Amino acid sequence: MRFKKNIFQRNLTQGDEFLDVWVYSIEEFHDVQYICQVGAILSADEREAAGRYRFESDRVRYVFTRALAREILGAYLKREPASLTFEFGPYGKPYLKLLERDKKIQFNISHTDTTIVIAVAEGNEVGIDIEKYSSPTLKYVELLDMFMLQEREYIIGEAGSVASERFARIWSLKEAYLKAYGVGLSRPLRSFGFQIREHIHILETDPAFQASPLPQCWQLCFDPKSIISICKIGGHRNNPLRIFDIGQESGISIRNSLEHSNELNILKS
Repeated sequence: MRFKKNIFQRNLTQGDEFLDVWVYSIEEFHDVQYICQVGAILSADEREAAGRYRFESDRVRYVFTRALAREILGAYLKREPASLTFEFGPYGKPYLKLLERDKKIQFNISHTDTTIVIAVAEGNEVGIDIEKYSSPTLKYVELLDMFMLQEREYIIGEAGSVASERFARIWSLKEAYLKAYGVGLSRPLRSFGFQIREHIHILETDPAFQASPLPQCWQLCFDPKSIISICKIGGHRNNPLRIFDIGQESGISIRNSLEHSNELNILKS
C-alpha cells in the first residue's frame, strides 16, 4: 500500500464548487519502516491516539488513514500535509483549521477493514460512510425497530443477502446524513429516513431540519461487496461527483458520476 506524492500534484479545485470522493483499497502492512515514514506527518495528538489502539492492524489503519487525509487535503490547499491542524465539533466531527487564504474545504472520512474513503467539498458540509453488505456488525434484525416504517418494509420485503444489502444501503445513508450535519447519534434514527427507488428520497420529520433545503445524497457500489453513501448540505444540486480511485500502483483513476453512473450503479437524491 504505497502512494507517491506526485499523484496529488494536479488542479483539484476546478470550478466554484466541487464534491470529490477518494477511494483507497487497503492491503496488509509488513513494512515497519514505511509505517514510520507515513506516520511522520501526523501530529503529536494523532500519534498518541494511534498508540492507544490495542491491535496493530487497527493502529496501522488509523495511521495510514490520517496520513492519506493529510496528503489529499494538503493538495487541495497547496500546503504541506504536516502543517494542517484540525478541530472537532461538539459530537466529534473533524474540521480543518483554515487560514484566511485557504479555500473553504470540508471533508469527512470513513473506512472498512479493506477500504478508506474520503469526501472533500468546497464550502458545504459533507458526510460519507462505507459499509460492507455482509458486515457482522450490521445485524439488521436487531436494529429494525430503530428505523422508520417505510425503511423496515423496504428491508424485510426481501430475504437473505438481498435484505442484508438493503439494510446496509439504508444504514450507510443514515450514517452519512448524520455525519454531514455533525450530530453523531444524538438524533434518533427513526426521526429521519430514506426511500430507495430510482432515486434517493429523504424522509425528514424534524421541523428544524425541514426548514432548510435537504441535503443532496449519492450512493454508489464501488465494488461488489460494499456500498458508499455521501451527503452534502447546500450548494448547487447539479454538480457532478468525482471519484478518485487510488490504484495499486499509486496511480489515480478519475470517474465522473455523470459519465459513469451505470458502471458505478449510482443513485442520487
